[in-house]
Parts: sequence; C-alpha cells; structure tokens
Amino acid sequence: PLHFWELHIRSDATTYVKHLSDRIGKHIYEAKPGSISFMSLVNLRHELTLEELLEKHPTLFRVHEEGIFVLTNPNRHQWGSFDLLAISPHDLPTAEYIMERALKTLWGEEEATIILQNIYQPHPQLVPYFDGPYPYLVTLPRLYYKKSNLARKWPLIIFLHGMAERGNNLSSVREHGIPKIVLQNENFDFISLIPQNSIDKEWWQVPDLITVLDKVLSIYQNHIDLDRIYVTGLSMGGHGTWALATAQPHRFAAIAPVCGDALEDMSLVEKIKDMPVWAFHGKKDDVVPFDDTVKMVQALKAHGSQSVIFTEYSEADHDAWTETYDNEELYEWFLKHQRRK
Repeated sequence: PLHFWELHIRSDATTYVKHLSDRIGKHIYEAKPGSISFMSLVNLRHELTLEELLEKHPTLFRVHEEGIFVLTNPNRHQWGSFDLLAISPHDLPTAEYIMERALKTLWGEEEATIILQNIYQPHPQLVPYFDGPYPYLVTLPRLYYKKSNLARKWPLIIFLHGMAERGNNLSSVREHGIPKIVLQNENFDFISLIPQNSIDKEWWQVPDLITVLDKVLSIYQNHIDLDRIYVTGLSMGGHGTWALATAQPHRFAAIAPVCGDALEDMSLVEKIKDMPVWAFHGKKDDVVPFDDTVKMVQALKAHGSQSVIFTEYSEADHDAWTETYDNEELYEWFLKHQRRK
C-alpha cells in the first residue's frame, strides 16, 4: 500500500512530486518487500539555492536505515521555492520523522516548529530510532507540537514488551500494551519509550536499557519531566520492569510490572521498598507462575513497603496485560506519583 500525505498542494507540484517519489521509491526500495510511505511538503521558500543546500548538508540526503529525504525545485522560475519529500520503507510515522529532522536541519528549530505546528496530526507520532543497543520507538502526544505546549514537560512511560515481540521489526512491538493504547487513544498524554529486544535474547539487558533511556532523555531533554518517569512491561517485560527499577531506583516515580518473573536475587527488592508499585498477574497463568508476583509483593511488604498494590485476575491466564493497559485508572495512578528526591 502507498501512503501519501500532502499539505498545501498545488496541482502541478502534486503531479511532479508523485512522479518523482514513484521513481525514487522504486529505485531505492525495489528489493525490499512491503509498503513504501511518503510525506511531502510543497512550496517552502529558503534563502539558499538548491546547490548551496546540497553542499551545506550533504549527509541529510543520504540513504539511511529509516529512509531518505529528497529536496526538489520544480519551479525554477521561482528560485528558492522547494518541494520536500520524505520516503520510508517502514511506515508513515517514520516518514514524518524523516521530514521533521530535515526541516530542523534546513530551516532551524524555531522555523521548523512553526511549520510542524501547522501540520494536522491525526494520531500521536511514532518516531523510530536505530542508534542504540536496541532499536526503539518514541511516541509523542498528538499535541506535542502545539504552540502552547512548546515549553511543556511531559511524563515518560518506558514499556518493555514480552518474548513474542522480540525481533528486528519495530512494527511488531505495537501489538500489545502501551503502543497499542497510543494508537487507539489519540489523547494519550505521555511520551513513551518502546525498545525492541533481539530474538536471541531471553531477558532484557539492564545496561542496554539504561543506554537507550539516556539517549532519549538527551534527545528530548527539554520536553520530558524527569520527576515523572514510569516503567511497565508484560511477561519478559514484567521481569525487565523489576530489574530496571531495582538497578536505578532513583530515576523512576512508579512501576507497574505485569505477569513478570520474579527476580533471581530477591534481596534487590529492598532498593524499591519506597517506590510506588502496582503489580498484576492472572491466577491461571501457565507461562509465568502467578506465585512469582506473589513473592515479589510479599518481599516488598517484608521490607516495609507501604505503597505496593497487587491486582489478581482470578480468571485470567498469561494475558493479564489486556485488562491492565485498557484500564484508565493505571495512567491516573502513574500521574499521582513523582520521583522521590
């Protein structure tokens, strides 16, 4: 399927850009099966010529893992008026990300922000990254670019998927949990970080998760509230939630592990005895024993925790996550908590 998103379009530019995108897309991605997505902006003026821009920003126009950015000047009688095209073999949100990066490079942060404010976002943005030990998605709220929100600090949810979503295709991490909710609820007012574990890894590696988190905090340092960072995950990701929280308890405001394995070293639980925890598990789980969460909750209480909640689903099997993440109370509960100083 071909997804083509055009804004402020003139009929002559539309024909030209579509023809160009078809040719470039076929040339670059003809060996790659699946959809090719495009996003275009037309008739944007710039003080530099096409040649000057190509010379000043050569790396911007190279083929990258996420796709390619193309700058054209179809109306040479109106020099300095450009059509912009972002092409991705992945999906439309990836093409949006390529376009955003190019706008900020060529027009600067302030001007790019104004342009982006005028783009209608029918859904939260899903921005892919491939620069860490894990590939990962960052989802941005639908109103992230609204002018009144430019100085806003958003809460961050880290979501760790289960074993079935491992691999090298970020589309698969959208099946369950937070990414599914983001796509269903366009008013989801959190930034979320969604890494993908590789198929050959049985557990989440905490040092790699910390590296990815640090990268995201660096990229979005002006837009994430460091006192409202939350961690949640299901199954393998539930275990990862326990592990990440106990490794760096000073960074997180609250956690919500779902049907996760207990930690191998139960003494680590003491590190999060003062952290708000809401744990979930199905009593009929035949994949991860229900007793694993019972042990973690009991250990927290033994260390004096006054802020642990345990929800038992009496009829649920391993799928404790659907009911958990569909529950608005979970997100309201997150927002009640800030990091302890």
